[in-house]
Amino acid sequence: MENLTTLGVASSLGCPRTEPAQGPSAVRSSLMFRERLAHHAIRLEWDKIISTDAAHGNLQAIANIGRQISRWTGDLLTQRRSFLTIGGDHCCAMGTWSGAASGLDTGQSFGLIWIDAHLDLHNFVSSPSGNIHGMPLAALLGHSDRQLKQIYGDGPILDASNISIVGARSYEIEELQLLTELTLTCYHGQSIANHGGLTQVLAEASNKLQKTTDRFGISIDLDAVDPIDAPAVSTPEPSGIRGSELVEALHQFNGNQQLAGIEIAEFAPGLDKQHKTLKLIGDIIAAVYAPTIIG
Repeated sequence: MENLTTLGVASSLGCPRTEPAQGPSAVRSSLMFRERLAHHAIRLEWDKIISTDAAHGNLQAIANIGRQISRWTGDLLTQRRSFLTIGGDHCCAMGTWSGAASGLDTGQSFGLIWIDAHLDLHNFVSSPSGNIHGMPLAALLGHSDRQLKQIYGDGPILDASNISIVGARSYEIEELQLLTELTLTCYHGQSIANHGGLTQVLAEASNKLQKTTDRFGISIDLDAVDPIDAPAVSTPEPSGIRGSELVEALHQFNGNQQLAGIEIAEFAPGLDKQHKTLKLIGDIIAAVYAPTIIG
């Protein structure tokens, strides 16, 4: 049995819905989910579920959560242990990956595959909604405004050349401008088929990172998946990656020694239908971490 060290982030302060805060508890308490993973010889070893206290305001609460996540992932990377982070809204990404990068040895570099329907390259100046879950990648790259720096501090944490965005299909002009300015690698949703499909796209992204970085992670916002297969997300976008396609493509990372961990965000259990999204989360984890892939 593979025991996978897991952290839950019970926060939805950065998004327009409250349901993602219940995501980690719904995953942890589901007997069906545990049995689904047990079939693949996986058991989630829950360290804790971080909850929010917004008594001093949302910005401070998100900053506090980010620091807790960062310490957790940093400690695990220092110990050369793999991890799983389950959100909550995608604000958790800043803590997850800043911590992972800090856990490397001096001189080492960290890479990231960002699977998301959105670019998350906004700050408070450019964002039309002001939703902070649309800002973590900008923060990781050091493109914060004054308010965002109050939450995440100065950057950059990661080098733009060590990031690949996959599946983006909803964004604003300001984000596209930053994408171009930083020459970020981005496989837009509509272009994945032109690159040979998702398995080939992720192979290209990982091959590049394995040559240029020492460790890398995968951040998955479930809204990258078509709402047909993942209805339980806070900001669904039509015409996304099919769930089965994502699971199949992720098999290639099973046993990869450079993969530090994965993050799954934006699960809103109250919006699920026939447990489709919950089952998909289990299948994603099994694809990457199952000791033996069971057909």
